Formats: sequence, structure tokens, C-alpha cells
Amino acid sequence: MIAYPTRPGRPLLVRGRRLVYSVKDRLYSLEDGAVRPLGRLASPFSPLAAAPALLDRLLRNEVSHYRIFPDGAELAVHRRRFLVRRPGQEDFRVAHVLARGSRPLVLSVEHRGRLVFGEYGTLPYDQPVRIYAGESPDFRLEPVHEFPAGTVKHVHGVIWDPHDLCYWVTVGDSDREAGILRLSADFRSAEWLARGGQETRAVGLMVFKDHLVYGTDSERAANHVIRIEKATGKMTRLHPLEGSCLHCGKFGEWMVVATAYEPSRVNTGRDCHLHASRDGERWVRVASVPKDAWNPTYFQFGTFVLPHAESAEVLAFGGQALSGFHGRMTVLSPIPSWT
Repeated sequence: MIAYPTRPGRPLLVRGRRLVYSVKDRLYSLEDGAVRPLGRLASPFSPLAAAPALLDRLLRNEVSHYRIFPDGAELAVHRRRFLVRRPGQEDFRVAHVLARGSRPLVLSVEHRGRLVFGEYGTLPYDQPVRIYAGESPDFRLEPVHEFPAGTVKHVHGVIWDPHDLCYWVTVGDSDREAGILRLSADFRSAEWLARGGQETRAVGLMVFKDHLVYGTDSERAANHVIRIEKATGKMTRLHPLEGSCLHCGKFGEWMVVATAYEPSRVNTGRDCHLHASRDGERWVRVASVPKDAWNPTYFQFGTFVLPHAESAEVLAFGGQALSGFHGRMTVLSPIPSWT
């Protein structure tokens, strides 16, 4: 069980001391103990606002992303819909509905207020997999890069690098498909940093000046926290993980990595874990909770959920399909100094 206080919510974004989180289709902010409602998403599934939790889980009826653009516009992703609220507007309005696949796992808005994401989910294998971009205020999405048909299953994430001024793209899933791609800011050049093998299969990345750190996302091989050098692609295993990793982030001086329950021959334990490290060498297990009793295929993999973090001064983590912790979160302010 969680050793810290919990409250309802799914953490979405931490900026400094401010946390934005959702409870079903409603958004809230929490800062220095004060809660402020941010609004409700207009939804064609409005009857689901009062749906039981199991139906929400079956339909993935949740806000998966919330981000703020440099011009003050807000983005919320709900299922396959991208909703935007501009400064002065009361409501979020649908800006785009995905035609293929499902909601992205990791997206970027940091560079020039440009929304960039890749296609994720079950996609036709005989067609290219694309990365899209669109800029405020109209967010007219256009394909900016594509992987030839049959070369990748889908895109896990697009992450902006403020040091090298480029995007890092994570793709999966098989050994020959998995990899980390460097994509230029203007989308005109792309080169593989690493490819081929489950150690190059990642979702999110923690970006540093000379290297990237991530947890591998594999049901086929033992998982680890990996450091990969940007200049050479050299990989170093930093820490073993008990399961695949869907969430990671930098919170204060801590790198935090979450494991998921994705049952397979190599991922046999039901417990999900949260690990933290200051230097990448010594890791501390911060929390552990078992997967709940519901089928993971239909009612979601068990995992700790981490928000997107921007100069985070607090640590927030939520629970998905975890026993006694689904739809709840813990907010630690200040961030503890674990030893």
C-alpha cells in the first residue's frame, strides 16, 4: 500500500509547485494546498461522466494529457480527441480527432508552441506510420515524418531536447522495429541513435545535456533503466526493473521511473514499483502496490502514472489499475530526500 496520503485524481502536468490533474472529465489545479477548478471537457460521451469506474477503464474514458502552450492556450487529450482552450475562452473545444490508432503516449509542445506526436495503437502494417505537427492557433495537423510500411509498429513518444534543439522519437515494438530516432527541429533530417533490440525500446525519455535516461518497455526481455550517450549511442544499464516502464520524469533533483504490470514470461510479478535516483547510480524504491484483480487487457495494465514535469518542485504520482490506488494520487511537497 501507499505509505503517503492519497486523494482522487490522475496527475497530468507539474510546473514548478503547480499540479494539474483530472477527476473523470474535470480538470483541477493544486498549488500550495489550494485547489482550483479548471473546467470540464465538452464530451460526446457526456452520459459517461457518471459512469462507474470499471466502464471508464474499459473505454479508456480519461484525460490522458494536459499541456500549456507558450501563448497560454491549453491542450487536453481525451480518448482520440485533442481539445484546446484559448485564453479568455470558457470551454475546451475539439481541435482534432484521430482518424487512426489511439491517443499518443508521449507528445511535445515545447518548441515554438508546436504540437508534435506520433501514431500509436493498432495500425495497418501495410501502411506508413506518421508523425504529425500543428501550431497554435489553428492546430492544422500535417504529417512531418513517416516510417515506411512494415518498419515500425507505432510511435511511443516524441520528446523535445532543449540542449540539442531536436526531437527524440521512441518507436516499437519487436527487436528490429524498436529504436530511438533523432529528428531535427524542422523535420528535414532524421537518424537513428540506436535501433534493434529490446534495450532500445522506450516510451518516455529523461533528457540531459550529453545523454538520455529511460526505462525499457518490454514484455519480451528483462527491463532496466538505461543511460544512452547522445554522441555515440553507447548504452549502460543503470538499474534492473521488475516490469516494463510506461512513465518516467525528472522531479527536482530526482529521476523517477515507474514499472507496469504487463504479464509475460519475463514479467511475472504483480507488484508495480516507483524508483527514484539522484545520480543514476543509486536507486531507491519509493512505492510498491500490486495490480488489482481486474483483467489487464480489458481493464488496463497496472502502473504508477507520472505527470509531464517542467521544472518540477513537487512529485505527484497516480495509480492505474492498482489495488486500492486506482484513480487516486499522492502529492509530495516538498519532495522527500530519500536515503
